[in-house]
Amino acid sequence: MSSPLPCHARVHYSYSILLSATLAKICTAPGQSPGIGVVVPFLLADASLELTNTALTLIYLLATSLSALLLPFFGSLVSSRGVRLPAAGASLGLSLSCFLLAACASRPALFLAFFCLRFFGQGCLFTVAVTAINGWWVKKRGRAMGAAGAAVSAVMLGLLPLLLRRLIGDGGWRHA
Repeated sequence: MSSPLPCHARVHYSYSILLSATLAKICTAPGQSPGIGVVVPFLLADASLELTNTALTLIYLLATSLSALLLPFFGSLVSSRGVRLPAAGASLGLSLSCFLLAACASRPALFLAFFCLRFFGQGCLFTVAVTAINGWWVKKRGRAMGAAGAAVSAVMLGLLPLLLRRLIGDGGWRHA
């Protein structure tokens, strides 16, 4: 049976892993500081949360610290099970975390939302993406990680804040 593409036109599977992992790293944006940072002024202005800058900073610090303490356990899971199942769980957890943040109406709820965003987004999904790239790229690992990092930085630090501000302007921070 002949292949629809000539042999020289095939793309090595590792490039699809690089693209997928880069997109996964970009999708961690809601749990990353640049994503959360855009929402902070709107959280402070939300009268229902009654937050001071100090209280918000403390909640974010504690949620980030606790999530970081749990990441070695998730890393062990990735090492023992591979990236597929942990990636699915992290993606689902991050999605639910976004809904949790949008629905929060108290400081404990905000703590839980920040914890989940940081754990599933900044921690778990990012760990899975980096592990996937490192698993497929050996000799050119530095180049692959550099390409992924450049794309993630451009989107997360350049495009994402602009998009979030636009979404917040259109529908408020809870809808963004």
